[in-house]
Amino acid sequence: MDWIEYTANKVSNLNDVYGVYVLSTNQTVFYVGSGQIRERLMHHLSNSEENSCIKLKIKQLKCFFWFEEVTGGEDKRKTREEELLASYKERGLVECNQVSPR
Repeated sequence: MDWIEYTANKVSNLNDVYGVYVLSTNQTVFYVGSGQIRERLMHHLSNSEENSCIKLKIKQLKCFFWFEEVTGGEDKRKTREEELLASYKERGLVECNQVSPR
């Protein structure tokens, strides 16, 4: 997994694929999500982001992301998202995930 600096320029250059993604600061993972990767990551960077935890982290800290493409539909993406979320939650991370993926 390669971490990419979380900037609009980096995100806009991504291929438009479906999958799962992880947001992080230099020190900790704070969010796991899924969907159309470029669209979801651009939304988090926008003023219309409703998750105040994500909004605050992105504005105040240097952030990074990684993603993996998941083919086979939404159920497979949600399953992979749940796996990642459980893995990070075991370590006390993902403070910005406020609702379950399903």
